[in-house]
Amino acid sequence: MRLPWPETRCILCLRAVEELSTEHVIPDALGGRLTVKVLCQDCNSGIGHSFEAHAKEDPSIRLAIENLKEQIPGLYESITHNLGYVGETQQGTVTGRFVEGEFRVDSRTHGDNSLIQPTPDARDAVETMLERRAVSDEQVQEALDRFDAAEDNQVARIFEEIHVARWNVGDIHPALDGPLIEDRFVLLIAYEFLAIVLGTTIYDANLAPIRDAIVTGADTSDHVGIERLHAQDYDPIHALTLRQAQPHVVVEVMLFRWLVFRVHFLRICTSVNLFAYVLNLQDASEATRSLEAEQPEGT
Repeated sequence: MRLPWPETRCILCLRAVEELSTEHVIPDALGGRLTVKVLCQDCNSGIGHSFEAHAKEDPSIRLAIENLKEQIPGLYESITHNLGYVGETQQGTVTGRFVEGEFRVDSRTHGDNSLIQPTPDARDAVETMLERRAVSDEQVQEALDRFDAAEDNQVARIFEEIHVARWNVGDIHPALDGPLIEDRFVLLIAYEFLAIVLGTTIYDANLAPIRDAIVTGADTSDHVGIERLHAQDYDPIHALTLRQAQPHVVVEVMLFRWLVFRVHFLRICTSVNLFAYVLNLQDASEATRSLEAEQPEGT
């Protein structure tokens, strides 16, 4: 869904440009499809290469996408590309990544100075070590043949003091040690959605502290409060909701129906109708709906 925008001023730096760049309100990297031209290219690029780039490493995002991989396989592959995983071997835990659907351990030196590498890289390393020793081509090939014939989970002597072990890796699961989604990431999404709600009022000078917090990470606790919540289930659904308009605005950001942020704009109120935007990641369908009929009388 592409929404129009009537201005040529960036809603972050307020600079007027010839043409604003297209911004995914929920980042494209997480499957977002709602777009609007509200940022200049400099702000868009700067944000994309800073705190937005690490959002998919958040442990809650990792858990959500793992639980939904059968329902949204394409997005699963896109999000998890080059992200870390942990596997178990007879010698302990190893870290690695999936490359073209195959788990490859990270290369590193073990505590006993042995080298841990993916099998193809290890084979090349053995060949290089032997060539540097100026051994004959026949000896190199014999060593590589012994490497190829080595049994899994067994230590095999390849050449003189060179030994290898091809450990099977099992119980592979996502590494959950990534950084949490930054407040700025959530605040940006909520601020852009608020721009869609308020229109050009978003340029008001009273919103300068919020813009500054997004751009520089400045403290904005006097202006914004962010709740981080979890739902009970995972679903391939993203949603943005103007949850409350008075006495202050609350925008809810929901990712995979599991991770929920309630962003309280403590010094903003509005009389606009409450509504929600919903994206179904399975069929890429988008919808908006009014929430006024759902509000209890007197609220």
